[in-house]
Amino acid sequence: MAFVAFKTVFSGTRLQTEFHLLANLKEFFGGLWVCDMETFDILPHFAFLLLVFLVFLAAVVSTRNSEKNAHFKMLNLFVLFASACVFSAATILQGSGWWAPRTVYPLASVVGVLTINTLVNHRSSPGAAAIAHTAKVLSVAAVATLLVVQYFGFHKLYIDKYKLNALDENRCYYVGQAIAEYEATSGIEVRKIAFYADAESAVPAYPNLYSHSGDLICRSFNQDWSDLNALNYYLGDNYSRAEPSETYRTYFAGRNWDALSAQQLIFDGDTLHLCIY
Repeated sequence: MAFVAFKTVFSGTRLQTEFHLLANLKEFFGGLWVCDMETFDILPHFAFLLLVFLVFLAAVVSTRNSEKNAHFKMLNLFVLFASACVFSAATILQGSGWWAPRTVYPLASVVGVLTINTLVNHRSSPGAAAIAHTAKVLSVAAVATLLVVQYFGFHKLYIDKYKLNALDENRCYYVGQAIAEYEATSGIEVRKIAFYADAESAVPAYPNLYSHSGDLICRSFNQDWSDLNALNYYLGDNYSRAEPSETYRTYFAGRNWDALSAQQLIFDGDTLHLCIY
């Protein structure tokens, strides 16, 4: 109901113009399965689903052996599990989101939330079976395992992020050196930069570094709002963006690079025409 009201009352570029609830629901649940199974290659495949299953199973066992009303106990588990999905559901259902890593941040919290809930809200009664205590131990062990696996997964990911930033910096210095040489030989100061693409779409990351769908790690030249900013930041200058020329657009579209090349830089007066491979 809230979603329908929001679509009816409000409008904007972040909302799709048509109501495709069933299609978006199908996309959401399909994407949810893929994200939880693959976890964007940060964790081993199926590791997250297995740990969530173990913790949820432990929570169910604990609720059955607690002193609280059974209906409220199961409702509590359902609300906790559903709340872990609601943030990613919102962006997918209204059609403006995609399965970028930010959509699964809430999902990553479900294991810890279920464990805390088991330890705090479902204390076993004095006469409860030993299985209730075992379930809680299993829950804590599953979370500890997840933390260890996450540590190594994110450690590699952010080491690659530092490497990517270093490669971006080197790329900017390469362009800066070419600009300095052109200005020295021509006597013309470069003040504008126009950006182009070659025959194939630019990949978001560099070879042999972490790369996955979404935008967790992207080189700065992959987006038109960060390419010029990166050059100005690393070169300490204030270049402005120039409108691409149709002549150079056609020229670069007929080429295809997979590495940095001097042929990707063409100077014309005070403008650098730069192709992003």
